[in-house]
Amino acid sequence: MTNATTTDNSALDILNKINRTTLKTWYEIKTITERIENIEKCMTNKTNIFEIRETTLQGIDHVLQHILCNLPLKTEEDLTIFEEKLLDMQLKKKMVEELSRLARNNIGGTVRTILRFLFTDELLKEFSYKGQKKKKVFSVLATCSLIFESINKIGKFKNCNTIDVETPLKIFIAGAKFRLNQL
Repeated sequence: MTNATTTDNSALDILNKINRTTLKTWYEIKTITERIENIEKCMTNKTNIFEIRETTLQGIDHVLQHILCNLPLKTEEDLTIFEEKLLDMQLKKKMVEELSRLARNNIGGTVRTILRFLFTDELLKEFSYKGQKKKKVFSVLATCSLIFESINKIGKFKNCNTIDVETPLKIFIAGAKFRLNQL
């Protein structure tokens, strides 16, 4: 090989790297722009989050973004619709991923953070874990299993027992009425 050929190949390699980097940057900017547009739509368009009925993966992401924009759930109607949405396994899987990002140092802190993220105390005061005191049963909700799955997905909590999650869950739900009275 001659010195000129080596220089040409080196220059070509550099141009290819610049081209790949430019394309990668362009795709990242495009993705970020789409996310910003979706967030802006959430903020300006106060339509019901559950009216979107897209079934593609991108549609699932869009539905998920609208759901996340409108959490915590405020009414039993919102909860019912949310429960129906969790029947879609792709959406449920995405929600598990989102909720598992709320991990804290211990299980109790993680459970409380997830519950605060999903529910207002105004809604939670209508429930107890087992339905005691003529309240609605929380443990039968798809959202309850969503919480358990999310915690089990977190690496440091993979081997935790059901009781380890149930205890802070029961305490937090029972304290909803008290927290409302503190305001």
